[in-house]
Amino acid sequence: MTIWAQQENYLFYPSFRKIDPVTGDHSNVDFAVSGWAQDDLGNYHQGEYWLKATPSYSTRVMAPHPVPPSYTIEANVYSNDYDGGYGFVFNFTGENKGNYFHIFQVKPSGDLSSGYNPYFQLIKANIVNVTSEGLLLDYEEIIKKIDNRIEEYSNKLKVKQNWREVWLLINDDKVWVGEIDAEPVSSLDFGLYAFADGSSEYVAWFDNLQVDGVVHTQGQIGMQTSALQKAYQDIKKQK
Repeated sequence: MTIWAQQENYLFYPSFRKIDPVTGDHSNVDFAVSGWAQDDLGNYHQGEYWLKATPSYSTRVMAPHPVPPSYTIEANVYSNDYDGGYGFVFNFTGENKGNYFHIFQVKPSGDLSSGYNPYFQLIKANIVNVTSEGLLLDYEEIIKKIDNRIEEYSNKLKVKQNWREVWLLINDDKVWVGEIDAEPVSSLDFGLYAFADGSSEYVAWFDNLQVDGVVHTQGQIGMQTSALQKAYQDIKKQK
């Protein structure tokens, strides 16, 4: 289903079934039907979705439906906080030890290593352990690059994947193209992502999420109101 709310022709989560648009001020719209996690780390507020990371952890919330190996995801993301960043997790095939996925993240405020200039990273996250709260991850940095096209407060991020080929875009500018490790699977998962690397919480807000390509099995046809989605706190393995 397509959820329309708060403003005319507002799209948060595209899907396979469409309802008539809701126009005007309808603050009582129940966004739970889109199936994203609603808990202390991620939830809906006035037509947007926020995600909170606590110090030393990253937070991810996975999309309710997988995508095919060739797809595009994009969203407008903003934050008023400084000690952290945001982005997408993608190329996600499982949560078991030995699995891996990729992270596209931006840090608009930069840090000491970048001279406090904004930068983006592409990371391969290898799962080395699984806990009830999230994953212990071993990071392999593919690229880290200062890019002054990254805005201080708000950025449009896009990931386009065609199996091993990946395109990363920031504010509609292509910032990286290359190949990544990928498994021969029929569908992939993706999610929203935020991280905190200081002493304070970091909250990122996601708006206008668009997904080109959604995979549905027969058992998924219907509203996802009963799905037990949650946000997960992952931690980077210290070396």
